[in-house]
This record gives sequence, C-alpha cells and structure tokens, in this order.
Amino acid sequence: MKKVILLFLLYFSSSLWGQSRDVTEYVDSMIGNSDSRWMQFPGPAMPFGMVKLSPDNQGNVWRGGYEYKINQIIGFSHIHSWTMGGLLTMPVTGPLKIKPGEENEPDSGYRSRINHKNEKASLSYYSVLLDDYNIKAELTSTTRTGFQRYTFPKSDSSRILFDLENGSEYPYEVRWASISKVSDYEIEGFSTQSSYDEPTNLLNDYTVYFVARVDKPMKSFGTWVNGYVDTTSSICWGRHDIGAFMNFDTEEGEIIQLKTAISYVSIEQARKNLEVESGGFGWNFDAVRKYAVNEWRKILSTIEIEGGTEEDKRKFYTNLYRSYCSRTIFSDVDGQYVDMYERTQQLKDPASPIYGCDAFWNTFWNLNQLWALATPDIMNKWVESLLEYYRVGGWLPNGPPGVEYCDIMGAQHEIPLMVSAYQKGIRNYDVDKAYEAVKKTLTTQGTALSSGGIVGNRHLDVYLNLNSATLL
Repeated sequence: MKKVILLFLLYFSSSLWGQSRDVTEYVDSMIGNSDSRWMQFPGPAMPFGMVKLSPDNQGNVWRGGYEYKINQIIGFSHIHSWTMGGLLTMPVTGPLKIKPGEENEPDSGYRSRINHKNEKASLSYYSVLLDDYNIKAELTSTTRTGFQRYTFPKSDSSRILFDLENGSEYPYEVRWASISKVSDYEIEGFSTQSSYDEPTNLLNDYTVYFVARVDKPMKSFGTWVNGYVDTTSSICWGRHDIGAFMNFDTEEGEIIQLKTAISYVSIEQARKNLEVESGGFGWNFDAVRKYAVNEWRKILSTIEIEGGTEEDKRKFYTNLYRSYCSRTIFSDVDGQYVDMYERTQQLKDPASPIYGCDAFWNTFWNLNQLWALATPDIMNKWVESLLEYYRVGGWLPNGPPGVEYCDIMGAQHEIPLMVSAYQKGIRNYDVDKAYEAVKKTLTTQGTALSSGGIVGNRHLDVYLNLNSATLL
C-alpha cells in the first residue's frame, strides 16, 4: 500500500511540475534550422532585436545563414534580417587567416569544424565548441548589443577576428568601410553596404556602425583590406573585403569576453546603445542572459495552452518565439534612426520604435491576428511605425528592408495589418492620419521615389481601367 501511495505521489508531483514548467524552457531555437531562411537562426535574439547574433556556415545563397547539415561554422554575425547582413566575429588560434574558406576545403580559411553534440541552443543562449581551435563560444544578447564568452586553450596566437564582408541570403557589397583601434580594450568602425537580389536590382542601402569591447587588453591589433594585412597601423579604410583582428596570449581555459553594439545612425549611437543596454550588467554574461529570458517570458506567457504532449508545447512556444524575433527594430535606444532618404530622424517616443525587415505579405493569415490578440501594445507600435514611414517618406511601406521602400510581393499588405488593429480597438495613434495614409496608398498611382524603391501600386492604372471596362 505504501508503495502504491508513493508511486501516486511521484506521478502527481510530476504532473504538477509538467503543468507549471516555465514557458521559456520550451523554446528550442535549433528547430527549423535546415533548408530555412536567413532570418531563422539558432542564436540569441530579443523580441524584434536589432542584433540577431548567430552562427553562420553558408552565405550568398537563397537559404543562407545557418544550415544544420553543414558541420562547420564560419563565425557569428550580428545581422540576420531580410536583405541585410554584417559584422561577423570569430575566435581563432594559430596562423592568421583572413578568408572564411570553402565548405569543401575547411582548412583553406578561418572556419571551424563542429560536432552537433557539443552545440547547445536555448532561449537567449547559444554555445558551441569550435573543434579546429578547441575554443568554446557562448552567445547571448540584448536588443541592440551582443555578448560573447570565449574559453580559449593555452596559446600565444589567440585572436578575435572581425570581418565586415560575410555572406548573407542576398549578396551585399561593402562600398566603404573603416575599422580603428580606440584603446587596448576597444575598437570601432562602420560599413556602408548595398544589397542586391539581382546584379542590377538594388534592394537596400545602409551603413552599419559598431563598437566592440573586450574584458582583457589585446596584445596587438591588425587589419586587412583586400588581402593586404597591416599590423602597424591602428586604423584602416577600404571597400569590399575588410576586417580586423585582436591578438592575445591565453592560458588553458582562459575566458575572454566580447561586447558589441551596432547602430544605423553613427558610431556614437552604437556606443550609446552599448552603454544603455549592456553597461549596467558589467561583464556578467549570465545576468544578460537572465534578463533576456525574463523579457521573453513577458511575451511567451501571454498564451497558455492545455493538453497536448511536451513535444507539442515545444513546437508551439518555439513558433511563438519565432513570430517575435524575425522582424527587426531599426531605431536606437534614444529613438534616433536613419530614414529612406538617409536622414537622421528622432522618434517622439523611443519606446515605440521603428520596425522593419521582411514584407507583410501573408501576415493577414497569422501575424496580424497573433500580435493584435496576444500583444496589442506591440501591434499598436507596428501601426505607429508604419505611420512614421508615411510622415517622413509620404508613403506606407510595402516591405521595408532597413528603413527603405521596397516593392515586393504585389499589393499593399501593410494595410490589412493596420485595419486589423483598428477593428480590434487598437487605436492609440493618429487614426485620421492612418486613414489618410491608407486612402492615398490605395487610390494614388504607384511610382518610383528619388530615395529608391517603388511605392504604392504601380499597376493601379491598369486595374482601374480594367475595372471601369468591366462596369461598362
């Protein structure tokens, strides 16, 4: 009898534990990382994070970024947004290599082989052992900053690489860039880039500014530009293939931590993003990770599910997580951003950021309803962001890569998102301005703008003529 009671208690307590399991524990960011898109990645990201810090092992292919079936890693890049990429970091040892090398010849570059048994990914955390260097790399992030923790072997040739020209789903060209040493602990730089989906079809122009800081002084510093390595200068300028490296002496098991921050406005803004979002944590990697998990809990816990298996819950909450991390915030902590005319703008409310990334086509079947019902405050911010595009550019965006107009997937799918918000009572924005923007977009002939991109419906005249003929 005692045995039966004990088994019952064990079962009952186990059932209670299963019901009360933290929703953040169900997120498995390794799900869906084969034959997937560039914005689907195993690394850490905050909701709509500007920084999406993640391992890459392929690029300049339609399904670029990370492919689980490739047992190698090129490095960890910070930008995984539609038509955009940039700022890859990689810890290494041994002879200097400045090219990532080829998948079929991994020793031809700085890429490293990995074993998936030594790879872990959970909410706001990723780690992997780089077999070629015996370096353990761990990643976490805030909205606009990355935090990496590297555990090195004993070596007098340990280094951290910074590569500004790395692969992405849509190839981009580094048109002008610079990296400079600020101190023995810090470097800064920028990369002005243009991305294309075809050799002559420009999708996006943008400049990525960055600041990178380590918790151990570098032994020395070097740069490269198009194959030329310079170990004597503290600054480099150039285009195309450009990068830098920090050199260190390390003992067995020594940890070097790296903080990075980006901005699309300026280096000063990148440094402000770093100080505001990461400064308060010092060099406490685990505190940053804990903070990120707590922020995600606020969103994931808005939906409670009943029934199903543990596997079902894992899939559900992972998909819920993906629904909030594939789009991107493009404004800084203080609300500054660069508009489609490359002008710096200031948001009235920095807490209501400028959003962008992929097009809105088909979101009327899923994301519109999800964002509106689960997180109406975020849905309101999306509408306000779209209206910001209209205020400064004169048109609603169809598919805004960066903060650019882009004619992608015909029709104006941003309008169903705005209408969905209004119909659900989400109206903490200028409703009259929203109506004005919607009416203009639906009734004014689409055209090309001097800022780049096509706005509105460029086939509106054809539609109206055919419609008039049908009515007659």
